[in-house]
Amino acid sequence: MMSSRVWVRFVLAGLAALLVCAPAAFAGTGGLRSEIQADKAVLGMADDVFVRFTLHNDSNQDLYVLSWQTALRGIHENIFDVRRDGKPVAYTGRLYKWATPQAEDFIRIPAGGSVSARAELSSAYDISRTGEYSIQYRVPMREALRSIGAEVAAAKLGHLESNVLSLGIERDERLIAERSEMPEITVGKALTPGFVSCSSTRQSSLVTALGNAESISLLARDYLNNLPVASRSTDTAYRTWFGSYTTSRYSTVQSHFTAIYSAFNTKTVTFHCDCTSSAYAYVYSNQPYNIHLCNAFWNAPNLGIDSKAGTLVHEMSHFNVVAGTSDHAYGTSACQSLANTNPKKAVNNADSHEYFAETR
Repeated sequence: MMSSRVWVRFVLAGLAALLVCAPAAFAGTGGLRSEIQADKAVLGMADDVFVRFTLHNDSNQDLYVLSWQTALRGIHENIFDVRRDGKPVAYTGRLYKWATPQAEDFIRIPAGGSVSARAELSSAYDISRTGEYSIQYRVPMREALRSIGAEVAAAKLGHLESNVLSLGIERDERLIAERSEMPEITVGKALTPGFVSCSSTRQSSLVTALGNAESISLLARDYLNNLPVASRSTDTAYRTWFGSYTTSRYSTVQSHFTAIYSAFNTKTVTFHCDCTSSAYAYVYSNQPYNIHLCNAFWNAPNLGIDSKAGTLVHEMSHFNVVAGTSDHAYGTSACQSLANTNPKKAVNNADSHEYFAETR
């Protein structure tokens, strides 16, 4: 019986060879294609929004894709471009810090075959208002097939895109108005975290992680605030994770770490030990300050790269009331590349904030 680690290496090696030898297979002609369909074109006030998501493999070889870059096991990332009357709507679903993919994280798309699943968009996107909606699945292939050993070849392939669905959706605007008038629930200032489904051992580990996260976010904040203006454009630490210097981008990162530290220092964090996936953790950006811990978190070191403390910084940065970061790249190499090629995205990338804090 092949071990999970060996199986993953076997799959990744095969994918690397496939991409190098036949990159056209992923171009949408004779290769991997995506398609979405809706049950009906018009939805009423109480209707949830479902789509049938399908990946077709028109090549003569089995293909493997990361589950979280598809909707085949639910929506776990912002993989759809959803617009209302031409304007993007907010993604309100889970924001993960993913670990190195394991065998079970890949989905096989058989040669000449297809795999499909029904996915609910209304649980992950703000489809709460009446309007004409357009929906398209759109994923950069470099992210979908990352860690395959052929990153350069994958990067040239651009995005895997589906057809565009058009839906007419009617909602009760009165209910939305009533919700907007409700007072916000504020979280009292406290450093003692809350726990849901966490053993005493895990609670102890999380208290340590929370204290360390507060410490490294403070160090990151103070480093940025105390760095002389004349040195900011050449500072290696900043440039490594956030790219070339501009006053605006630097100020954005400063404000992010001020908010991250303040949240750890003054808000009650509630930890949920209910996730069993191979990821580190996830949050919902509109549900501060609830952090769900997954399998990889418990084996992470207390401090250092991809640590427990850094994971909490990553997740805290996602909350809209803190920094509202996204996930444009995962891992040290991808984040450094992002800093070099797209500093604007780097200053909004959660892993970039984590690595900056972990390496102060």
